[in-house]
Amino acid sequence: MRQIAQILCVVILFGSSCKTTENVTVYQPLSFEKKRAFEDIFYKASKQKVLNNQEKAMELFSNALQLNPQSHACMYELSHLNYDLDNYRLSLHFSQQAIKNATEYNYWYFDLLVRSYIKLGLYEQSAEVLLDMTALEPNNMSNYLKAADAFKNIKEYDKAIDILEKMQSLHGIEHESTWKLENIYSITGQHKKAIEVLENIVQKYPDEISYLGRLSEAYDRDGQEEKVFETLHKIIQMDSTSGKANIALYVLYTSKNEADIAFDYLVKSFRSNDMSMELKLQAISPFFEGIKSNEKQRNKLHKITDILLSEYPSNPEVYLLKADIHGILGEYKIARKWAYQAMELDAMSYSIWKKIIFLNEQLYDTQQQLFDVQKALGLYPHVSHLYFIKSKVLCELDSFSQALSVAKEGIEMAYDKEDKLNLLVAQANSYVGLKSFEEAKTLFEQVLLADPYHILGLKSYSLSLANQGIQLDEALFMIEKALIIQPLYADLIATKAAVLFAKKEHINAINLLNKAISLAPLNKLYYHQLKAIYIHTRQHEKVDEINQKIHSFNEDN
Repeated sequence: MRQIAQILCVVILFGSSCKTTENVTVYQPLSFEKKRAFEDIFYKASKQKVLNNQEKAMELFSNALQLNPQSHACMYELSHLNYDLDNYRLSLHFSQQAIKNATEYNYWYFDLLVRSYIKLGLYEQSAEVLLDMTALEPNNMSNYLKAADAFKNIKEYDKAIDILEKMQSLHGIEHESTWKLENIYSITGQHKKAIEVLENIVQKYPDEISYLGRLSEAYDRDGQEEKVFETLHKIIQMDSTSGKANIALYVLYTSKNEADIAFDYLVKSFRSNDMSMELKLQAISPFFEGIKSNEKQRNKLHKITDILLSEYPSNPEVYLLKADIHGILGEYKIARKWAYQAMELDAMSYSIWKKIIFLNEQLYDTQQQLFDVQKALGLYPHVSHLYFIKSKVLCELDSFSQALSVAKEGIEMAYDKEDKLNLLVAQANSYVGLKSFEEAKTLFEQVLLADPYHILGLKSYSLSLANQGIQLDEALFMIEKALIIQPLYADLIATKAAVLFAKKEHINAINLLNKAISLAPLNKLYYHQLKAIYIHTRQHEKVDEINQKIHSFNEDN
């Protein structure tokens, strides 16, 4: 009885403040006949609801409500059905009526009322109802948490804090109310208060590492560096394998320029299981800086990636990471071996195939490139860029007819403008190889009309003219135009050398080829090009040197 009286009191409060109900209805008992008829219709309505016949269920519940206008169960069902049908105003009306007519507190009636208010954008009203629910059901901690969230969302932070503090006074300090209090204090700039609530929970649960971790973050936000160090070291004493604590100490010691101490903590964090792979990969990225010239940095990078490899032996990302390291160092063969291992773990990853194709290009390994690109095309027959690569490789292998066919097939797949233009250049290069220069010229001009600064088009057209020994000034103009955009692209420099050789400017051509070789020392084509100039200028000793270099390439492969 006392609970019913409490409910009626709150309902009256609703009527004056939130307008959810009006006066309390005095219950009128039904006659026996009406009660049987009502129960029969209510049962049929419930059955239709279960069958998901919402409109029919709503009709029957409405009929039942006409027989018993005080049935809060009918009102709740009508509220729920209207809510599901997005009729939120009707849902609000019936939920208010259900609460008004109920003889005792029902959580679900109030919950539906809150949700209806929210759907109508009446956030203050929903927050007030949730606050009243804490009084009606003081032992339900979720009511306090929801009410606090509601007031926080409408930026009534003081009310949210009061609710959470009341919850803690009744139910003691626990983590959910603590996190919410800490969050509100933090967003309102009350960092000392945030620290205080975290210190309270740490005092209650001194062996809970996650609480100490949150406390260290709060100290950090407040600029209490000594406290941060003290708390993190306390965590390490409790659990030396704590990845998050170790990574935090790595960051702090790094900021103090104590690189070696910092690295020790990083190594420990990489051996832990409570730090995500993504976070570890983020921590690795700074170590890539300067690895070509800094041996110590390079050794550190190898060490932590080796740890990753031992921790995640089935993760292809780690193998790609190793490939990236060796690729940066110019160790393309080793890099490719790592990329192949990644591919064995995930043969369907296009990013892995892209890496392998790129490394084949860096190694100028045309036979392997052809083999790999054919396998990739078997997996990705709609990727037009793969047709371009295959056509390019076939040209390098003097299979010009096949190259032309592949380029034409690829252009049928291409949607991207750049892919289409590249494939047109691939067709043009195939025609050049077949000595069909007019067809090639038409395609080159089509590309440059669409994009006058198309690097590949400028380079290929210029080289075609140089090899034919015609329009050399135009060829020179085109390649210099391309070099303005990419002045350190070895292929462009070698193409300009070919144009100058055709113009009989041998010394300049030799100088340019030496520059191209310094940028791409594994490209045998540049050595053959240089050899041709030395033969033409009768520099026999130089020819012998180049032959030895080419021979060493062949031995390596």
